[in-house]
Amino acid sequence: MAPGLVWAGVTAVHLSMFAVLCHNIAFHLSVQDYKPYDSVGGRWKYLDQLNLDLVCTFFGGWVLCDLTQPLVGAPSKAGLMAFLDFILAAFAFPITLLTIVTEAALWYGGVLEPSLRQQTPPVPDDAPRWHDPHVSRTVVLMFLLLHMYMVEPRYSSRRRGLAGTVALTAVYMAWVFYLASSQQVWVYPFMEGLPALQRLLAIPVCIVLSVVFYYSGEYLASKLWSPLSKNVD
Repeated sequence: MAPGLVWAGVTAVHLSMFAVLCHNIAFHLSVQDYKPYDSVGGRWKYLDQLNLDLVCTFFGGWVLCDLTQPLVGAPSKAGLMAFLDFILAAFAFPITLLTIVTEAALWYGGVLEPSLRQQTPPVPDDAPRWHDPHVSRTVVLMFLLLHMYMVEPRYSSRRRGLAGTVALTAVYMAWVFYLASSQQVWVYPFMEGLPALQRLLAIPVCIVLSVVFYYSGEYLASKLWSPLSKNVD
């Protein structure tokens, strides 16, 4: 296939995914009279919403790369592409998996009350299905997998990548505990009834899961693109 057609196809897919994510974010920003979003922290206290913003920004960066390629060429965008690859490896892929896996484990494990399973923004009947938070989490993962299939993810230093993954997970958990201790806002209400030790155990558990998902992304990339272009140290 001609390089020009490949570029046009990748650009079109990136633009489509970016547009869907922007539309989803716009919906959540427009939600009114929804108590969880009206409390301290707004929608930005929920990991899936923070991740939605992160992945949308990631694809926005790739749209910029795609659209400017005919003008400046790939070498001129090497720095931005390396940065986006780091965002994918350290943040977007592991945090997306963390969001999906932890929620699924809690819900289907019976930890969350059935009534809490309905605590999602009201979605109009005529709205796209991806506005449903439960659907949008899966859509985000599908978009990332499609991107990894189209564009070779170049993993750089494993040490830096893991440091970024651990740091972001720890910062988010600190944010959750800050809201609970100083603002009396429980992002995940079931945690309020847990003993203090079990609450604290959530921090290392989430960090370990994030590290596992980092390695999962690296392994997947190595299978999609062999040999993987990276410098693991």
